Amino acid sequence: MRPRCRPFFPANRQVDEGGFILIPVLLTIALLSLVALTISIAAREDVRVSALNSRRAEAQALADGVANLTIRHLVMRATTGGEVFKVTTDGTPLPCRVADRFATIEVFDASGLIDLNSASNEVLTRLFVGAGADNEAAANLAAAVSDFRDYDDITQPGGAEAAEYRAAGANHGPKNAPFSSVDELDQVLGMTPALLARVRPLVTVHSPASNVNLDVASEAVKSLGLPATTGAHIGASTFIIRVGVDGPGAVRFVREAVIGITTRLDAKYIIKQWTALDPGPIKMGIAGIEAASCIEALR
Repeated sequence: MRPRCRPFFPANRQVDEGGFILIPVLLTIALLSLVALTISIAAREDVRVSALNSRRAEAQALADGVANLTIRHLVMRATTGGEVFKVTTDGTPLPCRVADRFATIEVFDASGLIDLNSASNEVLTRLFVGAGADNEAAANLAAAVSDFRDYDDITQPGGAEAAEYRAAGANHGPKNAPFSSVDELDQVLGMTPALLARVRPLVTVHSPASNVNLDVASEAVKSLGLPATTGAHIGASTFIIRVGVDGPGAVRFVREAVIGITTRLDAKYIIKQWTALDPGPIKMGIAGIEAASCIEALR
């Protein structure tokens, strides 16, 4: 009788089966770990962003409060003359503290700034030379500013109308209308971010006069050597208020308000502009450890 043949099973069969089972298990664990890690990172990022937004909102609320307090004191001084306003209107920074944050208040009398819509080419040229441009570049840029704001298509010598913008590869042309904000200067052909950062504190679109009132101008404006124009006859009634608040974790918020003092019985002032500025390029004084509270600083 022939012996039955027993099937042959390799000695490592169980090991192989275990290996086949183990590989998908390990892959599943790895994928689950990756998902868990991704969720953890996303959660931490959400918490970080939420905390950052919270700090920014706090800095904004404090800046808005200080701006409104400054407006109140400024309007009282301008309309009654019975209260001393401790912030000068030539842009000199006043450091103070609000809550546990450091703040800086700047107030500019608009008539002490160069108005982009009414300044002559001579004044604009001196502005750009003072900001670091050479004489030729400054003159050309002044002409380009004039071409940007005027209504015609006639190019001034060294200036730029639509044809020059096209030749430079720009995807826009001159506005051919008055500037609505100082930030529109970045659209003028030839303007650079560095030059704009230097001239921004010296210009406005809210001056009630074509000339600069040197009586209320900052030292930076006076240093430009502009044609002498002084005296209260210019009758400035527009003020630019800029409040910066430094929060924790390098969070900073800058509020800029432009107000016009009025003689209306139903309102002492009107808000012409209420904007948040990019705090990056704006320098607003140096933090003072011993700075008084903003309420005390304005009182």
